[in-house]
Amino acid sequence: MTNVADETVAPYAASSVRFRKATTSDRSALLALCAGYRRADAQAQAPQLVTAALDAALSGDALVHVYIIELLEESAQRGEGATMLVGYLALTLGFSIESGGREAFVDELYVEPPVQGRGLGSQALRFAEVLCHELGVRRLRLEVERENIRAKKLYSALGYREHGRHLLSKLLG
Repeated sequence: MTNVADETVAPYAASSVRFRKATTSDRSALLALCAGYRRADAQAQAPQLVTAALDAALSGDALVHVYIIELLEESAQRGEGATMLVGYLALTLGFSIESGGREAFVDELYVEPPVQGRGLGSQALRFAEVLCHELGVRRLRLEVERENIRAKKLYSALGYREHGRHLLSKLLG
């Protein structure tokens, strides 16, 4: 794998997976993927909140890192073929005394349904872990819907554990 900060290419059978830092030119594609994420998790759509958050992330907010997940066909690796945008990863940074310092949160991880089950989620989380290491993060957290058995199984297989606490939240503003 190459340097994580900008782009990483990992092996993927007859194609490769690339994690590319999102830019403002990805805005409309990201908004569509975010809508897919919300449908998949049966979350209420709040387009104005999602748009505002994405705009902040894409404008360079240092506390959030958004990466595009792309599949590159073999010919694209030689500069001849196309890439296919198949998902995204949003990682946010914070701090926790009990964690010993900086921590990160996988805010959103989404892979389009036609390519799910091919290891892209696992690769995205491994990518996030490498990025966190580069950023000096001591703990990586994520959340999952209680009913999402498939995702829970993936996270458990990668070493993520419940910590016996309930995550509470309050929307401010």
